[in-house]
This record gives sequence, structure tokens and C-alpha cells, in this order.
Amino acid sequence: MPLGAYAPLEQEVMMGSRRSGGAFPLIAASVVLVSAFAAGPAAALAAEAGDLEVPFAQDQRVALAVEGSPASAGAGTEGIAAGDGWTLDADGVLTIEKDVSKPSDLRYEWGRYAERIREVRLAEGVTAIPNGAFASSSYGVSPIEYPNLTKFTASSTLKTIGWDVFSGTRSLTEVHLNDGLEAVNHSAFANTGITSIVLPDNVTWGGDCFAGCSQLGGTLVIPGGSKFEEGHNATFYGVGVDTVVIEEGVTWIPNGAFNGCANLKRVYLPKSVVQIGDTYETSPGIYYDSFDPCLIVGYRGTAAEQYVEHWLELNPEGNEGLAFHAIDGEEHEFGPWESVSEATCTAEGIRKHSCAICGAERTEVLPALGHAWGEGVVTAEPTESAEGSRTFTCGRCGVTRTESIARLEQGPSAANGGKTEGAGGSLPATGDPAFTLGIMTASGAAVAALGEALRRRK
Repeated sequence: MPLGAYAPLEQEVMMGSRRSGGAFPLIAASVVLVSAFAAGPAAALAAEAGDLEVPFAQDQRVALAVEGSPASAGAGTEGIAAGDGWTLDADGVLTIEKDVSKPSDLRYEWGRYAERIREVRLAEGVTAIPNGAFASSSYGVSPIEYPNLTKFTASSTLKTIGWDVFSGTRSLTEVHLNDGLEAVNHSAFANTGITSIVLPDNVTWGGDCFAGCSQLGGTLVIPGGSKFEEGHNATFYGVGVDTVVIEEGVTWIPNGAFNGCANLKRVYLPKSVVQIGDTYETSPGIYYDSFDPCLIVGYRGTAAEQYVEHWLELNPEGNEGLAFHAIDGEEHEFGPWESVSEATCTAEGIRKHSCAICGAERTEVLPALGHAWGEGVVTAEPTESAEGSRTFTCGRCGVTRTESIARLEQGPSAANGGKTEGAGGSLPATGDPAFTLGIMTASGAAVAALGEALRRRK
């Protein structure tokens, strides 16, 4: 079942300063993202671009060297650059080939080619991406912008994504995370242009790690093994999803996890969620501002229902922001049946209908129809020596089947082995040479006797 939506996020700049408040992911204090970038003179840096040992000038933008410059030929091949543990090909694909250490000033070597980089791939064996590796906004330093970076693909061995790895890189729209990932740290993908994401299971998500991803729409599914970093808020602050589905197994939702989600319409909570935000006694944290009505869908007597009840207590007026719908209740309003798959002669069909309140679905299996056989058509006539056949065709699916027709019964002559029954017993068939000779002999004797009798009468 679905849950979540986030509105555009504005992040704080100060490293230790995190939002507090908001119990529900629908809770949080406002935040301000600072993206300070001082555009330096590109021409001045182009001459240095070929020397990978030259440190970046503080507060200056690293410009892409023109094709054919020492920078573009850094690996000895036109259009290709390389450094310690990474390569950049002529198509703009940056491949990280080993675990790379974080420089003290967050100025990575590949930053010299920021405008050329279109895709980042991790080779097998890479287990971590260090803090701020491709950030367009990072704490404590002027950012390097990656205006053409659109895609990131993790290796199957990746375990950790550091702080602010892609923070502020709005061009990043496509992210492929791996099973086996263990931790995504604070603001790793904050304020990027991600449009969809499949979250792996058994990951610990840091505060603000997807905050401000306003282009992330549709349904967000949070797997049952997901955990949230203690002490941080607003994991999905300001994302654009309209539905959040939290799967069975998740036990806690941090403060403000989905606050600022202007499009959020439904949040599905399992029985396993026992706490939403801080305890009500110490920090109600229910700050649900500027939302259209949102439906919390869950089970009676669970944290989902208690959360909404507490919200209504704190907001006796203008409480249309939140409502509760029990999955295990009888108040569903199911609409007409819709076909999922039609039943066929040999396969079952499926139909479903949905609740107009919460979207819960109910399905029904339709039995297979069976073949509709006609009378069939004789495709081969039987004989005394061979069977015939009859073919049947299904009027629904056109499948055919064939049945045999028994051979015809043989006549009397054939039945007696070629002998003819008479008063005197069995007679040989007329085709027998001995029988023919006998007839001829008997006929000759009769004629001779008749001639002798006529002669005597004269």
C-alpha cells in the first residue's frame, strides 16, 4: 500500500543544525537551503586544467577545458581523462574503479571536468562513495556544479553513500541503487531532479537524504526492512509523491519525514509501525501545514489511528488536513468490477475493484471457460481396411481436436475366408481355378450325354 509525498525542500547550510519537530513524516519545521556558488573566471582555470596536481582555487568554478586541450587529453587519449581510481570517457561516463578517499576540501579530481560528466558508474568492488563527491552544494565549500550529470548507477558491492554526495545536482534524474546497500547518509540526494526511485530493502536512511526532490512523483514504497537515522528529520521532506506505502516491518517514522509534501494524498501504515515521530508527551511534533486533505490508511488500534486522533485533538478547528481510514473496517466503498485478465478456455481470469475511499483493492478469480466444441467435420471416411477421422474446432479459441471413426464391417464373403455356403456345403469361390476347371469338365460331360441321347432317338 502507498504512502508519501514531499514538497520542494530548502536545506540548512550549517553542518550540525538539523530540523526538529514534526512527528509524522508530515511534520517539520521550515528549512532553508543555501547554494552559494561563486562563478570564477573560466579562462583563468583552463590553462591549469591539464595538471591534475594543481589544487582547485577556493571559491572558484572549475571550467571544462576545450576539446584538444591538455585537460581533455589527460589520459593520453583525446576526449578521455583519468585520475587516481577513476576514468572519464569521451561519452561523459565517469567510472569510479575503487574506493576513493575524501579530500579535505571536498575538491575531487574529477571536478575539473564537471561540465563534461553526464553519468557516474561504480565498478564492481567499490563499496563506498565519500561525502560530497558530486555535490553542487556542500557544507563549508563553494560548490562545483555538475550541470549535465543525469544518471547514477551503483555497483552490486556498494554499501555506503556518504553525506551530500549528489546534493543540489538538479540535473540528476535517474538513480539506480543496489540490493545490499546498507546506509544512505544525510542529504545524499537532496534537491536533485530524481523522478522515480526504487528503494532497496534493509537500508538505514539519513535525514534529508531525499529532501527537496520535488520531481519525485507517483507512489513511494518504503520496504519493510528500512530504518531511519536517529536524531535527524525530514528524510523525504518536500518530495512530490502523492502516495506512500510503508511495508510491514518498519517500526518508526521520524519527525517530519514527509512534511512539506504538497501532493500527498494517501499514507499507508502497517501494524508494525508503533511510533510516529517523538512521543506525544515530550514533543507532539505534529505540524501539518498547507496540505490538502490527506488520508492515513491503517489498522484499528494502531499508531496510525492514534496519530490521527492526536492530530484532531491538537487541531479541533480546521482539522480537514488529516483523516483516518481503517483497512480492517467495513466502510469500504468498492466500485464496479474491472477486468484484469479475461478467462479463456484453458486459463482462469481475474477481476478487481477498488475502494473509493482508500484505494484498497479486492480481486476475484474467474474459472476457465472450457472449450466450445461443435459437431465436428469428417476429415477422412472409414473403410473396411482403415479407420476414418472427425475433426472438432473450438468456437471460442479455434483450437482443434481429432477423433477416430471405426472401420466399416466386412461383407459375408470376406467374413468366411472366401467360401460360399450352400445346401451341399461350402463351395469354393468362383475365382478358384480348380472350381472353374470342374465346371468346365461337368459342362462338357453333360453336352456329350445329351448328344448321345438324341442320336439314339433317330
